[in-house]
Amino acid sequence: MKIHKLLPLVSFLAPLSLFSCANYQKSTELSNLIDSSSNVLQNDQSEKEKMTKFVLDSILNKQFKNSQVNRVAFINSQNNEANITAFLEKSQQYSQIILNSNESDQIEEAKINLKNLYNKNWLILLNHLNKLHIHFDNWYYFQDYNSDLKNSAHSQEFKDKIEHSLNFPRPWTEEYKTELFLNPDAKPKFEVFYDTKIKNLFLDEIIEGEESAEMPNTTIFYVLKDKLLFRIKVNNENVEIQNIIYFDKSKSKISLNLISNIVHSGFVHNDQEGYDRLEEDIVNKYRYNMPSEVLLVNKGEKNEN
Repeated sequence: MKIHKLLPLVSFLAPLSLFSCANYQKSTELSNLIDSSSNVLQNDQSEKEKMTKFVLDSILNKQFKNSQVNRVAFINSQNNEANITAFLEKSQQYSQIILNSNESDQIEEAKINLKNLYNKNWLILLNHLNKLHIHFDNWYYFQDYNSDLKNSAHSQEFKDKIEHSLNFPRPWTEEYKTELFLNPDAKPKFEVFYDTKIKNLFLDEIIEGEESAEMPNTTIFYVLKDKLLFRIKVNNENVEIQNIIYFDKSKSKISLNLISNIVHSGFVHNDQEGYDRLEEDIVNKYRYNMPSEVLLVNKGEKNEN
């Protein structure tokens, strides 16, 4: 499927009503499948396309709930070939600075520029994911919180694991591999992944986060693609991709409701329970392992899909 083919899938229909914390994952109608491997594959792809369209429409419906005219204008702009080309060129330019510069100030500025580009052109972004790589930026965790009312923080053991993992060389050198072989205890508990290419455009699931109920004129969406999670804030007609989180070593299917609940507790309300559940539930109990805060970078590679 050509990359640009998903854009026309976004409908111009009137906005759909969304319910807080509703899970919009669509079940496949097994009874309609024909007993043929080729037809099953076609049906599976069709269902994935429908879900992807549903995810995009859900965000658009919330963003432009008060203006069908603005919705149509935005979609036309995001479907414009010149705008798509400019988006890819800019994303590659900022990505090259992030990947190759030795100047921390330049890198931070490029990260901000890339984030702003993605927020302004979120529809182009989601329709061109297979042009991009998932690039580690940091581990995803909650910052210490101190006030007169409460003090919340991750355990010192958890913080030590994070610090240790960020201090080892990437990619691993032969000398470092030898050191780990001789001293296995030196191996980081959290292992930073190498850049991972995104293989397709399909989006798997969307929910409206429970924190949305406490934010006037604001909706928080959680969007899942494989092990990649987007936390997206929609305020009136402004869209901000607040977090891109990657569960690269997860051994279980990611539950968006679970993530929303923990982020609501730990990030929104700074409750100690949220900090503890990130460490205990996400990393260990549900076998998601340590989540990463990631960047989506454009290395300028050609994609023939």
